[in-house]
Amino acid sequence: MHYFLVDCWSSLTREIELNGFSAVRAVHPRDLEDLPRCPACELPVWPRRTLFPFAIEFTGRRVGDIAFHLGSTAVVSSRFMSAWSNSNLTGLLFSASPLEAKFLFSDSACRVGAEFFAVDPEPEFCPLSESAGATYEEPPSCETCGTGVVDSLDRVEFLESHRPSTDFFLPSSLPGWFAVSERALGFISDQGFLNFRFVRGFSSRSGSEKTLDYA
Repeated sequence: MHYFLVDCWSSLTREIELNGFSAVRAVHPRDLEDLPRCPACELPVWPRRTLFPFAIEFTGRRVGDIAFHLGSTAVVSSRFMSAWSNSNLTGLLFSASPLEAKFLFSDSACRVGAEFFAVDPEPEFCPLSESAGATYEEPPSCETCGTGVVDSLDRVEFLESHRPSTDFFLPSSLPGWFAVSERALGFISDQGFLNFRFVRGFSSRSGSEKTLDYA
């Protein structure tokens, strides 16, 4: 099984591109919840998730089937939620009812439906394998979570003994990223869902800027 990252890093710059898609922000201060700590080193691994209910605002002119910029929580269209829920894919927990959604621009183009839901990918403890070709600014010190600061990555490969059990997840070895299985990538691409970009690897430039190798 091959894995890929979901590009949530360029969400703010993407919305100002020609035909780029909107990011999203919470309208009011959010209630946040910690995700599980590593059972071995007891360190926090992932950004916190946003607790439902909360109101959102799309900050760009073009709205896709997924929007980022809420930590470990994303926002998806009702058509994405319905299609995923009726597939045999795993790893996503959706809010029970739609979010209250607003639009910064009154002329925002929205072809994906009128309702949007919060979604939380499953956290997975999955260290990178040597074949991933990772270099580190801060190398991992724990064999269970493999959490470190990755400077560059050739490919998304996990230890055989810790392979993810879900199709859409938060990898402990790559905090801040969403990841998908090859079959989830195929499903999303075949359905034509908007605002998904998949990444094979990356290298870091200055600060938090990254050069992404798109799949």
